[in-house]
Amino acid sequence: MSPDTLDFVWDCEERGTVQSAAAGSLRVGGRDGWSPEHLVSVAAEADVMARFLQLAGSEGLGILGYVSAVNLAIEGADAAGYRIVVRPCVVLADPSEEAAARRLLSRAFELSPVCRSLKAICLEGSFVVEPDCREGGT
Repeated sequence: MSPDTLDFVWDCEERGTVQSAAAGSLRVGGRDGWSPEHLVSVAAEADVMARFLQLAGSEGLGILGYVSAVNLAIEGADAAGYRIVVRPCVVLADPSEEAAARRLLSRAFELSPVCRSLKAICLEGSFVVEPDCREGGT
């Protein structure tokens, strides 16, 4: 199996296992597996985090921590769209870097092909980013 190939195997009921040579396996569906909505959320958050940390490293920002939460809900009478609220929280070594961190978070979302794709399927105004920056202390 190529590192870029994912194989999905049906296990039983509505559950399957996705396998990757690079990342191992993951249960999807059913009561004890990740839902497709969870996977979409993880894809968006992981992409933004990686892009933000790359940008922050390039600009020399002192990042002490990064956590994020996301809410994803299917909306519309015919489940035609999603409402996604992403809440990244960055812990900074220097509070004077907050404006730069917020700018780079916005840029990370703009650069993310996952987020651009999700924004295209969201109802108008339903893709929301609520960044938070905090001082890490000394």
